This record gives sequence, C-alpha cells and structure tokens, in this order.
Amino acid sequence: MRHRPRRLPDHPARRARRQRPHARAHRGAPDRGSDVSDAPASGGPSGFIRPFVITGGRTQAARPDLQFETMVRTTVAGRDGASLTYERRHIAELCKEAQSVAEVSAKLAIPLGVAIVLVGDLVASGHLSAGRTVDRADAALLERVLAGVKAL
Repeated sequence: MRHRPRRLPDHPARRARRQRPHARAHRGAPDRGSDVSDAPASGGPSGFIRPFVITGGRTQAARPDLQFETMVRTTVAGRDGASLTYERRHIAELCKEAQSVAEVSAKLAIPLGVAIVLVGDLVASGHLSAGRTVDRADAALLERVLAGVKAL
C-alpha cells in the first residue's frame, strides 16, 4: 500500500538507526578544551551575582511605599543581625547611621531596585526603621528651601 503525499505511511515504524559519520570526517573531536585550573580566567574574581539571586526573583519590595529617598536606620533588632544573609547584614551595619535607600544602593554597588527590595524586607522584618518621605503636598516647603539655597 502506498502512502499519499503529506500523510503518514500505513506500515509500522522501523527501528531507529544510528547515522554513520561521513567517510571523510576526522576521528574524534578536535581539542577545544583546556586543562582545569583554579586560577580565575580574567585575572581576578568578578564577584558578580545576578540581582534576581539576591532578591529571590522578586522585583517588588515588601513595603510598596518605600522609595529611593526614604531614610532608613538600623533598629535594636537589626544590630544583632546573626540571622541575616550577607547582603542584609551589610545593609543593617551600613544603616547604623541614617541612610537613604539610594545611598545604600550606591555604597554597596547594587542596583537600586535590588536595594529597595532588600531594604523593604528589612523594614518589614523590623531590622530597619523607615522615616517618612516628603509628600507631594509639601512641595511648598521644598520651594522655600530652594529659595533659601538660592539666596545663599
């Protein structure tokens, strides 16, 4: 029985056969590898960790009201820091003096979004306290400050 074009044949499937290498192909793969070495390839450790690894894949902070200009400070619970991961412990140590989230990001050389997520976690867990950010309604106060700076 012949099968029609664009249709499956009616006979049972045959066994799969291994393709034989081309007659002119070289035996074995070319040597493209190198010896295993403990030395870093670029002369030094890069220290780069992908941001999603640090935040656990999250892009939103536990505190949605947390902004980059929010001032944060370590609480009494945050001073211990024994249960915190390396990045969170480093943030808690850094915030013994009040810092903005943007300053935390810059001083730790991590992306701002990562800093917002980590600081938000620490605020939610009680290791950091967040100050109140300036509301949009306080624009008049900002204009007075700007006028005062210009007068100097």
